[in-house]
Amino acid sequence: MRIAICDDEIIIREDIEKKVRSIIPKASIKSYASGEELLSDESPDILLLDIQMDGMNGMEAAKKLREHSSDTVLIFITAMEERSEERRVG
Repeated sequence: MRIAICDDEIIIREDIEKKVRSIIPKASIKSYASGEELLSDESPDILLLDIQMDGMNGMEAAKKLREHSSDTVLIFITAMEERSEERRVG
């Protein structure tokens, strides 16, 4: 299983990677600091993707990823309060 983590904050990437490794120790995990970096590599099976990043944001990266990979499971992550509220309500 190939899992990717894309977040522009290294501390967040490292924390998520530790958590994923504790749940799925044999997974192949790659981390990316930007949407551009993510898209320059092979598509993962599962992608944990930050919504708010400098440069290409997570929504733009997801749209581009979908243009050539419809099989990747996308999991959006964010610290944006309004997105968290939106998700709980909707």
